[in-house]
Amino acid sequence: MLWVGIVAGWGDYSGYDGYFDDFTINGDTYYLEPPGTVALTTHTLPSIVAISVDPTSIDFGTLYPGQSSGTTDITVLNIGTVIVDVDASVEPTPTVFDNLELAGTSPPSAWLGMAGLAVDASDAVGAQLVVPLAYVAAGEETATLIFEASPSS
Repeated sequence: MLWVGIVAGWGDYSGYDGYFDDFTINGDTYYLEPPGTVALTTHTLPSIVAISVDPTSIDFGTLYPGQSSGTTDITVLNIGTVIVDVDASVEPTPTVFDNLELAGTSPPSAWLGMAGLAVDASDAVGAQLVVPLAYVAAGEETATLIFEASPSS
């Protein structure tokens, strides 16, 4: 659409605006149709930081001071929408699980973790319980190994 000021021979129309749809100058016609448009829509969601862990429980069996369990692989899968770093800790403390080794590192909080775990990617870490020779047995003990993800920087 072309907006113009109107100048005419039949009166004073200055100060009035009008528009042309199409016009012809020297035999050339100019079609001033509205421009083509495309309606755009999106639905944005916040970033999701989420992981899943398998298995969800490990029974290390009966161990005596000075013994070690076998190693059990724990698989961490990034089910969120961003790349994550994963760390681990054990609660409550103190328990025999303060001696849990993740990928050969004890305590679990000293484990270097998984850095840059991509979306839909997984990684495994070996878990082994090592009971120190001087450990005073306390019967059945339980704890929770917590894997925590945060957005990778």
